[in-house]
This record gives sequence, C-alpha cells and structure tokens, in this order.
Amino acid sequence: MKHAGEQALDALEDLLRAVRKHEGLRERKRGAFYQKSAGVLLAAIGFFMFWARTRFWLPRYVHFLAAIGLAVSLWGLTTTPDDAPINQQGPIAKLLLALALPAMVYFFFVFYGGQRAAFERRLTRMGPCPYCNQPVAYFHNGDSATGEKVSSSEKQCPHCGQNLT
Repeated sequence: MKHAGEQALDALEDLLRAVRKHEGLRERKRGAFYQKSAGVLLAAIGFFMFWARTRFWLPRYVHFLAAIGLAVSLWGLTTTPDDAPINQQGPIAKLLLALALPAMVYFFFVFYGGQRAAFERRLTRMGPCPYCNQPVAYFHNGDSATGEKVSSSEKQCPHCGQNLT
C-alpha cells in the first residue's frame, strides 16, 4: 500500500487537523496516525501471567501444532539453496530460524487467549472454599489410579480472599 503524496495530504489538511485533535493518536509521519498500544501490552502481560500461574500448561494439540511447525521449518532449511543467506550464517542461526515457527505457535496461542479457554475447559468441578463455602474452581492434576489429586485453579478465593492450597 502506498502512502498518500504531498499534494493529496495538502488537499486533506483540514481533515488531518481534525484528526490530530483526537487524544490517543500519534502522527509519526504526516498523515500516518497510530494508536497507543499500552492496552495491547497490558493484555499480553495478563495472558502470560496466567500462563505462568497455570505452570505453563498447554493442551497437547498445541504441542502437536508446534511439532508440525518445527518439521516445516526443518524441511524449509534442508531445501534452501547453498547460496541462501541463512546458509552463510552458521548453525546457531539455522537453529534459531528452525525454532521461530514453533515459538510463534506458542506465542499466538497464549496471546490470543487459547490457553485460558483450554485451561478453563479442563476444570473438572467446582468445590466449596474451605473458609467461606462459596464455589471455587478446582482442576484435576493427578492420576486417578494413584489417588485423585485436586487443587484450586486460583491462589486465593475470589470471595473471601483466603489463600487456597
């Protein structure tokens, strides 16, 4: 997409002045406005904090998709011509390039909320908080053959604020 030329921007100057008055928009180049991205950054931090709180759990199909991504990356590296720039960079660069596609799979799955949705679907039951008897979400994190282990999905009860262990 080509940016508007100076003549077109001159013709739209009244409109550009009106747009410049809106708070939250920045004009990096004349006629090119950008919205501040603090909200997106905060959302990403929230998703990754949830990912850490769930002990980096991801469903198996995400690992399967990442493995397919790794296979595609490795196939791509093996079929590159000898004079390709990546072949002149050494084995570390090739390794990082091969890991880029699986990393993107994990990043976008977590960032777009798939991890939270899959985790909440994994919840097996609601149980009472031992302090206030209000319902709290619990999930299964053990093997039913060795004895069912159940722990709270939250660190604190959302109703009374007591620590759940």
